[in-house]
Amino acid sequence: MWDGRRWTRTVAFTITNRERVGCTIRYTGLSFSAPERVRFHVKLDGHDADWQEAGDRRVASFYDLPPGDYVFRVRAALVLAIEED
Repeated sequence: MWDGRRWTRTVAFTITNRERVGCTIRYTGLSFSAPERVRFHVKLDGHDADWQEAGDRRVASFYDLPPGDYVFRVRAALVLAIEED
C-alpha cells in the first residue's frame, strides 16, 4: 500500500515443521529518481514486537523460528536527505 510517503507490503506464511527453522526473505522498493534513498523497516508478526530498522538492506533473515503463523511486513520510504559520516 502506498500512502504518498511510504509503501507497505505484507506476506503471510505458516511454518509446519516440528523443529525450529530459519528463513530469508528478499524484498525491494523502487525509486527511479533516487534509488539510493530508499530505506526500509521490517517486522515479522509472531516474532518481533516492534519494527526493525533495515536501512538500505533488501534482505531479512530470521533464525530458530518455532512452528506457527507469521506475517512479514516491510515498509519502504524515500528519505529526503542522507547523512554522511
